Amino acid sequence: MLSFSKFHGASNDFILVDDWSSSFDPSDAPRIAALCDRRTGIGADGLILLRPPRPAAPGAHVRMVFRNSDGSPAAMCGNGGRCLARFAFLSSRAPASMLLDTDAGVLAATVLPSGDVRLQLPPPSPIRLHLPARVLDAPADLHFIDTGVPHAVHFMPPAATPDDLAAVPLVPFGRDVRHHPLFAPEGANVDVALVLPPSTLRLRTYERGVEDETAACGTGAVAAALLARSLDLLPSPVVTVLPASGTPLTVDTSDPSSPCLTGPAICSFSGTTPL
Repeated sequence: MLSFSKFHGASNDFILVDDWSSSFDPSDAPRIAALCDRRTGIGADGLILLRPPRPAAPGAHVRMVFRNSDGSPAAMCGNGGRCLARFAFLSSRAPASMLLDTDAGVLAATVLPSGDVRLQLPPPSPIRLHLPARVLDAPADLHFIDTGVPHAVHFMPPAATPDDLAAVPLVPFGRDVRHHPLFAPEGANVDVALVLPPSTLRLRTYERGVEDETAACGTGAVAAALLARSLDLLPSPVVTVLPASGTPLTVDTSDPSSPCLTGPAICSFSGTTPL
């Protein structure tokens, strides 16, 4: 039997497993996909293993091993990292202020008294702006940044409304961009953003590895905020991002080389499964 906890950050949900003995095989993609299946399994956007830190990460308190819902690996996950931090704190594996050993580097996280979690993301990649592309047989202005996970972001026109954002056919749009030669061979997560001055972004995200729209994406929120700042679309370095779920996330880009993501990390339930 496998013991687990189900967490979500702004409805971006994850299966958390305390794998301190490193007995769970993270290369078993069929098992992970079965656990994440929303019809026959627990259901989640991804699975996260909590393990001891590696010797190569001195000072870290815990290790994060992340897998997408199809079993494919990713270096890290913004909302998943926040959920892991709270899980580690509630499990007495780490103090409230901790360091996470991830495949994107050692990241600082703090469980706040409110239960929200603040996570420092890795230094982003160089920004690539105004990448011309045809998406769904129409021109699209794309921007690229890697915030621990690669993201291609398209900003809605200035006159667009939330209804216009809601009307974007995100799954076909995201699938087309995700596999675009501009982002080969790894592909990219795909975000469509709407700027709401003075300091808010609405965001929808198509995630590779899930191959669908998710309710929220932490690395996508940070990517959109950093790109909006680079494009002078928002004056404030502290941005409220409203993902599809409607639960606000706060992104602080005061230091663009060390952006921070803050938001809820909630345990929905815990249990065991024979899968």
